[in-house]
Amino acid sequence: MNKLKSIQTIALALVGLTGSSHAVTALVDFASATPTPATAQGGNFWTGVDTNSPTNLLATTDGSDTGWDITVTWVTTTAGYGGNGINGNGDVAPFDQSFAIIDGIFSSRNNSFVTITLTNLSPNSLYDFVAYTDRATNWSPGNGLIDTTVGTGPTGLVTLKDSLTSFSITANGAGTAAFTFVEGGNDLPIPGDGVVLNALSITQIPEPSSLGLIGMVGGSFLIRRRRTA
Repeated sequence: MNKLKSIQTIALALVGLTGSSHAVTALVDFASATPTPATAQGGNFWTGVDTNSPTNLLATTDGSDTGWDITVTWVTTTAGYGGNGINGNGDVAPFDQSFAIIDGIFSSRNNSFVTITLTNLSPNSLYDFVAYTDRATNWSPGNGLIDTTVGTGPTGLVTLKDSLTSFSITANGAGTAAFTFVEGGNDLPIPGDGVVLNALSITQIPEPSSLGLIGMVGGSFLIRRRRTA
């Protein structure tokens, strides 16, 4: 009986430790013209980012603070926040909200790097991203490019007009992940051309090891009960 109680105690402790091991998602509206609503839209809370200072990211489910921060930076005048003239078409939910697709971050030269940095992530953990990219006119023939600069993730990832692009980055040991967004290809002399990152989703992937521990202990508990029945 004492062994049975010990197994029960261990199982409950592991459930308590891993109870928060579920996917957490934040939705980012890169906004400079149309404000991001403070209330849930389409069933989701969004975080508006329109500054170069760190911004706290909110959980889509209830608007609570995820503890993650996002910072957007650039070094040239041919990159930055663009206004309502961007006017993306939108895609499947949640990237169908007009406030999120009407404006965004632009890059109009192949050296106009926009860097997006996430901090206070779980060290060495995997995060899934989905980027929505579009503008109404003059999309660059070179399309956009995403390159991971901090953490482990893709390089040379092409982003197309009116498209969703999925990728994953594993945060480094300090809990930081970063990538650049830039106009790709040759710097063609097309007036007003460029690429735009309108919106972004970030999802932390639960670590399967903790979930596996629950299963292992649970299995041992069931076997023990059968033996003592």
